[in-house]
Amino acid sequence: MSAVIIKSGLAIATALATTGLAACKTIPPTKGAPAVLQQASDATTAELTEIISTALHGVRVTLAPDALTTDSTVIIEKQNFAAIGRRMDRPDHFTLSLSNNQCVLTHEQTGTHYALKHAKCKAVQ
Repeated sequence: MSAVIIKSGLAIATALATTGLAACKTIPPTKGAPAVLQQASDATTAELTEIISTALHGVRVTLAPDALTTDSTVIIEKQNFAAIGRRMDRPDHFTLSLSNNQCVLTHEQTGTHYALKHAKCKAVQ
C-alpha cells in the first residue's frame, strides 16, 4: 500500500521518542483545511479506494469516478444482509483536507490520517 498512516495521540509521541526520530523535520499529516480533488483520474480513484479499504479492514469499496471532486466528504455505507432481513451498519465518513500543501484523507470515526501520494487537491471555502 502506498498510503502513509498516522494515528493521532500519544502513540505518535511515544513512537518518535523511542525510535530517536523526535528531531526529524518531517511533519506527519494532520487534518487541515477542507479540500476537494483538483482532477479525478483512474490513479486517484485507485489510491482513494485502497486507502478507504485499508481503513475499513479490507472491506471492498467502490467509489464513483468523481468522488471528492465537489465535496470534501465521502460517506461509505457498509451493508450486511442477515438471514432474517437487511441490517445497515453505521456509515463511515472520510474527509479530504489540505495540510502543508499535502492532500490528507481522514477517517472521522478513528481519527486516522492518510497522506495521499498521487492526488492533488485544493482548499474549499
